[in-house]
Amino acid sequence: MAGWTVGQTVYQVSFEDVARRWGISQPNVFGGVDKKRLILESTGTGAAIFDFNGDGREDIFLINGTRFGGGSQPLSQLYRNDGGRFREIAREAGITKSGWGQAVCVADVQNDGYPDLLLTYYGQNVLYSNNGDGTFRDITKAAGLLSARDRWGAGCAFTDYDRDGFVDLFVSNYVDLDPVNTPGPGERPDCMWKGMAVFCGPRGLPAASNVLYHNNRDGTFTDVSRKAGILAPGPRYGLGVAAADFDNDGWPDIYVACDMTPSLLYQNQKNGAFRERGVEAGVAYNFDGALQSGMGIAVGDYDRNGFLDIAKTNFSGDLPSLYNNEDGRFFSDVSQFARLGVHQYVGWGAAFLDADEDGWLDLVMTNGHVYPEVEGGTTGERFRYPTVLYRNLRNGRFGDWTATAGAAFQVPRAGRGLATGDLDGDGHPEIVLVNMNEPPSVLRNSGPRRNWVRIQLTGDKSNRSAIGARVTVATGDAARIQEVQIQEVMSGGSYYSQSSLTLHFGLGSASTIQSLSVRWPSGLVQQWKALSANRTIPIREGGTVVAAWEAAALATEASTSGLRSVHTSVDAARCTVRDESRNRQSVARGRGADTRVCRPRLVSALGLRNAGYRAVASFNSPCGPWAKPTTEAEAGLKPPQWRPGRPPQAEGLPHLADRNSNGIRAPPIYRHHNVHFAAVRQAARQWTDMDPVHAR
Repeated sequence: MAGWTVGQTVYQVSFEDVARRWGISQPNVFGGVDKKRLILESTGTGAAIFDFNGDGREDIFLINGTRFGGGSQPLSQLYRNDGGRFREIAREAGITKSGWGQAVCVADVQNDGYPDLLLTYYGQNVLYSNNGDGTFRDITKAAGLLSARDRWGAGCAFTDYDRDGFVDLFVSNYVDLDPVNTPGPGERPDCMWKGMAVFCGPRGLPAASNVLYHNNRDGTFTDVSRKAGILAPGPRYGLGVAAADFDNDGWPDIYVACDMTPSLLYQNQKNGAFRERGVEAGVAYNFDGALQSGMGIAVGDYDRNGFLDIAKTNFSGDLPSLYNNEDGRFFSDVSQFARLGVHQYVGWGAAFLDADEDGWLDLVMTNGHVYPEVEGGTTGERFRYPTVLYRNLRNGRFGDWTATAGAAFQVPRAGRGLATGDLDGDGHPEIVLVNMNEPPSVLRNSGPRRNWVRIQLTGDKSNRSAIGARVTVATGDAARIQEVQIQEVMSGGSYYSQSSLTLHFGLGSASTIQSLSVRWPSGLVQQWKALSANRTIPIREGGTVVAAWEAAALATEASTSGLRSVHTSVDAARCTVRDESRNRQSVARGRGADTRVCRPRLVSALGLRNAGYRAVASFNSPCGPWAKPTTEAEAGLKPPQWRPGRPPQAEGLPHLADRNSNGIRAPPIYRHHNVHFAAVRQAARQWTDMDPVHAR
């Protein structure tokens, strides 16, 4: 286990691979196993973590490839999270495309409340629309996304570049490949590597151009690449894509990692167009001004200066790039200073995540060579490499945690895609790895935990997925905020992959969030004070933060009643509830229309922080997302009447311990469900009135 010491406490990380235990075991298929004849067989595929069926549990999608020579064509894999186990359901979910799959990115394209899938391929990309009933349908042609010719779609990202409330789509393209006429291994000088005959490319093969599709807000897209300035830099060997607001102007920019051509930074001009300024900004080359084989991208504010930085994985013998964002305009490649040269593998997927939850982003990268022929050869290279974990030392540098981060980091893999997200519902992110021609890996940290918070956003005026929303979390005392973190909801990123749209913040020793603010893509900025930690906070644009006691109640009700999901916001003790399991018929009658229905019973609860007791009250009143109760009594949400003079905490409700300061245990009523709320209120009043000091 890897650890570091604060005072007398040692915080450790220890990752284990739980993929097989959780039922995630089908192998990836991609090109030749021992030899690869064409560069097409080398790139591999990506992964996505997202909740496709709205049951509150994150699911996994793994795009698959194929092989030359015919035979059965493997499908991609959709693993539904059934709680503790995953079940592969791609075919029954309607995902039946096969071929040379590459990347996956996720967003709610039609703003209907259901996340859709964009898959890139060599050939034709595919847009799968989520039907809202656990299945998908191919709408590529209807959406206007069929290409006039086959192309090598590579990385992808949804981004609302014009901030009209609908996500647009950016796709990088790698090589303008002609498989029939491409020379074979060793047939040209540039088809040799360290004296070994290998597949040709990308050098010597024609580069490709990137594409930007504008969402027409009617279910269709239009190619605006030329008009928007995407084609101005000329063709590149584009791979990984990340869209984020790098200059803090509220408008998303686009970064493309390129292989042996200068990488691209498209700066949003706020008028529907972009200006490419990768060289000017310092993110096109390495610190010596040399070309690199850029693969994957991680985006995060690792030094907490308020600007999003970029990490980029590269080829063997080269350092990963770490571009420090100085002021939103210019970056510096600080990879040497940051000590990222410990391992110089062929890197692919990458992500910033706070592995030890100290409030500082660490960096994980998966690796694997492109030439399986190196295995057992004389080049000193291997085809499989360990996944690498770098710990943030809080001084601009990173320490290598790989050797002591647990058994999962000791296993060599032919890694490609990498995505992060909370798969087991414990509030802490797992790491999903795509391993070429092998089963995937799911890395879970079983080490001790610290304080954390997860932020789950839903757009209203902004796009429903809230892609592009900026979240700022501050912890510290009321007089002086000491610790400030930022993160952004992003589609795409890493290598060909999609991490969860729910943001995870490590908080270290802080059990209270001093300030939480959200800057929505619409321009709306909202802020809340004094929020409790160690929970997932759902926020709908324009609404308020759901109190901890209410969120606990809804989670309890969802798990006990079989609801697909419940989304809520509480505003002045009023409720907004959507029951996903009941609204599908109305949605099917008019997709995109807000005609959802709400189950006419809402269950509310008071969670006791240290005991886990819950009191649940029912009421019979129609409560829909657009028909809110008009009184607290109707909603049944009025919290217990706390004794006058008792100072409020967090969301305005004191948190009760399992015993009060006199040692009196919480009354039994807290341990039973379906009691009347008035009884709960009376019991809470009696109990707290016996407590001479503020409850812990």
